[in-house]
Amino acid sequence: MSRLRLTAAALAVLTLLVSGLFWMNADINAGIPAGTSAAALSLAVVLPFGANDPRGRKRVFAALVAFLVAVALSLWIALQTMAGYGAMGVLAGLLGAGMVLAVWSFRTRNRRRRSAWADYYDAAG
Repeated sequence: MSRLRLTAAALAVLTLLVSGLFWMNADINAGIPAGTSAAALSLAVVLPFGANDPRGRKRVFAALVAFLVAVALSLWIALQTMAGYGAMGVLAGLLGAGMVLAVWSFRTRNRRRRSAWADYYDAAG
């Protein structure tokens, strides 16, 4: 789970940088950078906390779903306002990366931490 959280942190930083670039562009509707800022914030809220138990893992999954919703809404606004192919491409890339992380998080949400020698003596019947 630490690799997933580290990758999600990198995605949050990248999303925040993209949001800053969107804020500086006067041609882009204000809803697009607001949505990407909300997406980065949704990931940044849960990343400092450990996720060694299933409850923490489900929290990370919920944050990734919130990230996907915020980026999808930003992409929808970009499509409605014809923000430009560059902005739409960046948002589609963020959405794709978020989907990969959400699937990864969904697959690991119920795992439990086990030591390397757990059940060592229980293998023989």
